[in-house]
Amino acid sequence: MKKKASLTLIYALLILIGGIIGHIKAGSAASLIMGIVFSILLLASSIGMMYSSVIAYFSSIIISTILTFFFLYRFMLTQKMMPAGVMAIISVIVLLALIALPDNGSKKTLE
Repeated sequence: MKKKASLTLIYALLILIGGIIGHIKAGSAASLIMGIVFSILLLASSIGMMYSSVIAYFSSIIISTILTFFFLYRFMLTQKMMPAGVMAIISVIVLLALIALPDNGSKKTLE
């Protein structure tokens, strides 16, 4: 789970930075607030995954799914790669990686 936790932490930072940039460039308070909220949720999930919490793992998948659909929706509305398209691609990659990456320490033996 350490790889997944690290990935979630990096994703949380990207969401936070994106919210801050959205606020600075477009004056969007909603971008700042949602960037902070989702980055805090992802940070909490990342910390939980460091302690092998299954709830934290599934919450990171749920949050990543929500963000994936949100950014895909925004991309479909605006047809702009920046920021919606790029964040949609990053969100899909993170979501697929969370699902597909093997768990550390989940090696089962036949003993």
